[in-house]
Amino acid sequence: MNSKPFLFLFLCIVFVTNSFSQKQKTKQISTFLQPYADSQTFSGNILVAKKGKIIFQKSYGKANHNWNISNENNTKFVIGSISKSFTATLITKLIQEGKLNLNDPISTFFPSCPEEFQDVTIHHLMSNTSGIPNYFMLDGWIKGEFRKYISYEDFLKLIFEFELIFPAGEGYHYSNSNYFLLGLIIEKITNLTYENALQKYILQPLNMNQTGVFANSKVLKNLASGYRFKENGGYRNQMYMNFDLFKAGGNLYATTEDLLKLDQALYSNKLLNENSKKILFNPKYRNGWNVSKIKINEKEYQNCNYDGQMEGYSSIIYRFTDENITIILLSNNGISYATKNHIVQNIASILFDSYQKEKEPYSLVLNKAIFDGNLKEAIANYSKVKNNYSINTDLIHDLAKQMDWSDLPEISEEIYKFNVKLFPDKIETTFNLAEFYKQRGKIKKAIPLYKEVLKEYPNNSYLKNIINQEY
Repeated sequence: MNSKPFLFLFLCIVFVTNSFSQKQKTKQISTFLQPYADSQTFSGNILVAKKGKIIFQKSYGKANHNWNISNENNTKFVIGSISKSFTATLITKLIQEGKLNLNDPISTFFPSCPEEFQDVTIHHLMSNTSGIPNYFMLDGWIKGEFRKYISYEDFLKLIFEFELIFPAGEGYHYSNSNYFLLGLIIEKITNLTYENALQKYILQPLNMNQTGVFANSKVLKNLASGYRFKENGGYRNQMYMNFDLFKAGGNLYATTEDLLKLDQALYSNKLLNENSKKILFNPKYRNGWNVSKIKINEKEYQNCNYDGQMEGYSSIIYRFTDENITIILLSNNGISYATKNHIVQNIASILFDSYQKEKEPYSLVLNKAIFDGNLKEAIANYSKVKNNYSINTDLIHDLAKQMDWSDLPEISEEIYKFNVKLFPDKIETTFNLAEFYKQRGKIKKAIPLYKEVLKEYPNNSYLKNIINQEY
């Protein structure tokens, strides 16, 4: 008997079954995402790929509300701190070519750096273990004084006036200062601007024609505008920022498809050899990528990820490296970290056949209420509709933080208080509200809350110092 017809029939059945399964997953992803778009929680583009082949890509919301222009698959977004992943990759490429050494002290490139900085190396900058404070801690940064022009030379002097938080290599502190310095080092080593070095070593070799360095002076085709919520509902334009100060750490723009090109190149030796990739993806350090195992519905998967957030823009990339599955989310309405992380993990659970459909999170109702200008009504109405929704303290907390970053403290306060009411037994919700009051200078409101937290942690020195301090 000729077995070939039976083998052909078997292969046809497998192909049809896999195609049907893929269509079902695509439909599931689309169904899952729609409430996030409808509630104004997410505006942007999402791409999902397996082994470099796009299996889902969809855009939501408006790229420009003034002109009623929708986001499209080729829309560019500022990607925030995912820029650090590019910079770390570029630094590793220069190390591979013998132009740099991981253990080079930064004094080699900045002879005028203070003595306290002498032990800081390229490795310390790239892994955020230098101890150099984040320049957000500069006096006047929070008040917006650095939105205006300042030369790189003068800004560098301000960074070198910092005291280290800890000796180099003895701790972890996420600091944009580290990547600002790496950007300057790249320019010194290559004799090119950071932008041109990026083009030469990464963007041109990978044909990433929709990626580049953003500047306020540039006119970019298909760039989405960044938006934040308004106090009385709707969106407002992002505030002006001096993007030059985010050199190498937060000032790139890209499309989801261009980011997929970088993702796929990192599986091959086209950009980096195997030894170089061991440096970049060392799980002990966060060299522009977070490398670890993450749980998706109780099963662990090897994952490499990074995210970014910049004045109305938000981004995240998940790379499940054993399966070569990629999920990329780019947003132009400032979606918070917990929410975008929640989205990509649910998409992953669909792909891994472990998706468990749950009730819609009430954070989406709150988000829509903020957009519609009726948050207090949504909070008051919760008890009547709570059986129809799930509640997630992390999603609600992150929404409060997002509103705080959007300079909407009254809305932020309402959400923090609501989270305490929903989760009275979770002492972290009380602590978060206390921290919010403290940062806003409302210490009299914060102290009673800190005292409640101290009951749970009676030996905590941070709490004791705040409570005992005279204001």
